Amino acid sequence: MIREHKYILVILGAIFSVSIAFSQQPHFSQFTRNPVFYNPAFAGNTIRSKANLNYRNQWPALKAHYVTSSASVELNFDEFNSGFAALYLQDNAGSMNLTTRQFSLNYAYNLRLSRNMRLRMGLSSGYGRIGLDISKLIFGDQIILRAPVSGSVSQLNMSRVNFIDLGTGILLFQKNWWVGTSVHHFNAPNISLKNLDARMPPSYSFQGGAKIWTKKDIKKVELYSLVVLSSLIWQRQWKQHEVGVNFRYKILSYGMLYRQMLWEFSPSKRLNHDAIVFWLGYQSDRFSVAYSYDLGLFRFPTGGAHELSIQFEFASTLDIRKFSRKRYLVPCPKF
Repeated sequence: MIREHKYILVILGAIFSVSIAFSQQPHFSQFTRNPVFYNPAFAGNTIRSKANLNYRNQWPALKAHYVTSSASVELNFDEFNSGFAALYLQDNAGSMNLTTRQFSLNYAYNLRLSRNMRLRMGLSSGYGRIGLDISKLIFGDQIILRAPVSGSVSQLNMSRVNFIDLGTGILLFQKNWWVGTSVHHFNAPNISLKNLDARMPPSYSFQGGAKIWTKKDIKKVELYSLVVLSSLIWQRQWKQHEVGVNFRYKILSYGMLYRQMLWEFSPSKRLNHDAIVFWLGYQSDRFSVAYSYDLGLFRFPTGGAHELSIQFEFASTLDIRKFSRKRYLVPCPKF
């Protein structure tokens, strides 16, 4: 019996290591509101400087829900054709509070290909830590005191693991469209909590969009616009595809997005309809806020997902006028 419990502990440790190594990375439905997280080539895509705050609560109806938050600061050095961004991410997953904390520095260089076309090339370097709250596990010696049972918390020797995470990305864009691709974890860091060899597989991401309809007033100020969006993430056997539209009228934005999943290890290998996302946003020259809700297309209730994002743009009116005459940014909508 004791030997059997020890085998169970070893198997659990292996499962933890493997599940962490091959699980999907954190995700935001408002991917255009946290672009540096998906592609470092977006770093510094602002007039002067910008601060972003993002919060996501996924499956709140379940005890083992997922909460992800991030904060970033972006700086644009237009005179050097360069942009910088610092990003902090925290992800709490499951009932045992599997926590990932990561800080990354991102750099992007803006290359002018022609009068109307630009190419941005980005690099990302991050330091992260993954830990598990074993105080939420229940062992045999916590139930039956002074009894000859195995399965003690002392036998589960799990420690936090630190890792270096590297990524890169490129963006090609004009005034009304953009397309980009990025690779995260290309150094495949070891993230095993049991001192095993459990590598985080590289994650490939593709992003794109186009402003297909726009209307401006006599002063060339945009009154309304319609933008189509698309995103594809591929990490080993797991794929996620999103397509959506965003309509902006003056200071308000409305939109929706459809998400589908594909697990290649699934026997049917069929597409899984994951969620439909609805959002509402407010935008001024220097401040914007957006809320979105993921309506899950599941057979069981999960509570969907709530997401909130806030952006602050730090630029004077003079900076805005000068920048609009010289260059334009990636036309990624702020919702």
